[in-house]
Amino acid sequence: MKPRFLALALGAVIAAPGLQAQGGTNGIVTGGATVGEVRETPPANPASPGECAQDLRAYHLKNLVDLGFFSAENVPKDSVRKNVENRAKACVDKFPLSEVKGKQLDYLGIVYVRANQDKMAQDIFTRRLGESGLTAREKQLTLLAAVQAFADGDVPERIATAEKYMKELDAMPAEATSEKVQAHGALTNAYRRVNNDPKVVEHGEQVVKLAQNMDQRDRAEAARHLELSFQDVSELYSIEANGGKDKIEALAKILQNPKFPDPSYIAEFFQRAVDRSRMLNTVAPKITANWWLNMGDKKGYDELDIASDKKLRVLQFAAFG
Repeated sequence: MKPRFLALALGAVIAAPGLQAQGGTNGIVTGGATVGEVRETPPANPASPGECAQDLRAYHLKNLVDLGFFSAENVPKDSVRKNVENRAKACVDKFPLSEVKGKQLDYLGIVYVRANQDKMAQDIFTRRLGESGLTAREKQLTLLAAVQAFADGDVPERIATAEKYMKELDAMPAEATSEKVQAHGALTNAYRRVNNDPKVVEHGEQVVKLAQNMDQRDRAEAARHLELSFQDVSELYSIEANGGKDKIEALAKILQNPKFPDPSYIAEFFQRAVDRSRMLNTVAPKITANWWLNMGDKKGYDELDIASDKKLRVLQFAAFG
């Protein structure tokens, strides 16, 4: 994944409720991440496919966090995925398909994707979409679940399946706007992770444009999706002619002018995202500090001009009393 707003992205740790999984690692700690095999965690005891899907999400996240989250090449993601796959297979065995109905089929489809049984997962989503009496709202939620299940940046070949479900969801009426925003957000993230920049722009723009018509509550709940999509698209605009300033401003105008005005705290949240985007391709200010560590003889309010020498640096600010 390219380091677009990397510090911001890594700060967005999504906590799953009821995280009970316990585990650890056998390996060597290198550069803040652990290199080696992941120790298997004893299976949980979910009582439904929904609880199983929640457990798998929490378990997957905990493994990544234990290993240094998404820390580049040092995280043995294949080992993590294999553990999640094995845990999902154990869950699948507990819930025969013939006994699962209704909304639980959505969750079962997600579990089958985690179990690396994609064809069965698609069959399950098809079965759910064909159930008698399925409401429009239920169809929207099923399509959203399918997009999110297959929008997998770690398994790029799944993304085409997610796009198929996204096309169906996009054809739904305007009432499905919230689900469309979440689904396009999932695809934006997946394409970012496989460095498909045109698709990042395509789906990221959709997130911002669709959200213009969301009500206040839905926009507040989707604020993080909107912010990240806006940032991803803005950064890609910034490498175009003239730094993409006109495009960034046009997208910012859409973001900041919803049909229903945002509460002040949400408006301020988006304003900060816009302000950051306007810093792209601008000259960074000089930094002064009392003391510099690992910077040779710099000390005593010396200036560090981080723009003119065109070097990339990682800076840590600290105070010592």
